[in-house]
Amino acid sequence: TDLNCYKDFSGSVNASANGGTTGYSYNWTGGPFTAAWTGIAAGNYQVTVRDGNNCVATKIQTVAEPAEIKITATAQNLISCDGKATGSVNTAVTGGTSPYGLLWSNNKTTNNISNLLPGTYVLTVTDNHNCKMTANYTVTQVNTPDPGFTFLTPDCGIDKCNIIPNDTVAGSGLSVVNGTGSIIDFNGSSFEL
Repeated sequence: TDLNCYKDFSGSVNASANGGTTGYSYNWTGGPFTAAWTGIAAGNYQVTVRDGNNCVATKIQTVAEPAEIKITATAQNLISCDGKATGSVNTAVTGGTSPYGLLWSNNKTTNNISNLLPGTYVLTVTDNHNCKMTANYTVTQVNTPDPGFTFLTPDCGIDKCNIIPNDTVAGSGLSVVNGTGSIIDFNGSSFEL
C-alpha cells in the first residue's frame, strides 16, 4: 500500500506465497519475519519466502508516495496608502491527493482572497488523505509617498511677501502653488508673491 502523505510512514507491504510445499516463512530485508510489514516509508522492499522444503523465492515490492503539497502565491497585492481594505492574495495548490480543502485564518475557503486589511493571513490546505500544508502571506500597506516639498518662510511687508527658501521642514504648513502666484498655508491664509 502506498503512502497517504508525502514522507509519512503509512505504507505497507504484504507477501502471499503459493506453490511449493506449505509451511512458508517470510523474511523482509531489514524488517520482520512476517508476511506483512506496516508503518513503512516509501521505497523498495524485498521479501524472501521459504517453503516447507527450504525452497527459496524472493520478490521486491515498491511503496510509492504522493508529491509534497505545495502552495504558491500567484499574486500578492499591497494595500494602497488610503488604508482601505484593498489587499488580496491569489494562490495555487499542487501535489498531495486532490480534491483539496482550503481554510484561511479569516475563515475564507477559496484559493483567492481579497478585500484584505494589512496583516498576516495563514492558509491551511488539507488533501483527500487528510495531509496538511500551511503557508503564511503578509499583506502590507504602501507607505505614504514623500512629496519632496521644500517649505518656504514668508517675509511679509505691507504690500507684498518675499519668499525665503528654507531647509525642508515637515509641518511648516506652507505649500507653493505652481511656483508663482500665491502661497496658501494649511490654515487657508494666502500670501501674494
